[in-house]
Amino acid sequence: MPLTLSYAPAARLPACLPPAARAALLVLLVVEALFLQLLCTGYQWVLVQRVESARLVGMLAMMGLPGPVLRQLASKENKVG
Repeated sequence: MPLTLSYAPAARLPACLPPAARAALLVLLVVEALFLQLLCTGYQWVLVQRVESARLVGMLAMMGLPGPVLRQLASKENKVG
């Protein structure tokens, strides 16, 4: 007896549904996936903007320091260990 493999789709719509209902479900799944992806992308964009603005505040703090103070900080010897 030969071994045959049949690959069925993981998410199959029930065959008992009428074609209009199947099409409506398929459209709903596609729209939901697009909406959720856009929503998650927007949320990640907001998070990245917050992190970048917080990082920028730390870098801009050095711009407010007078030149002699910056030179003193830059020439200070760092000890590791």
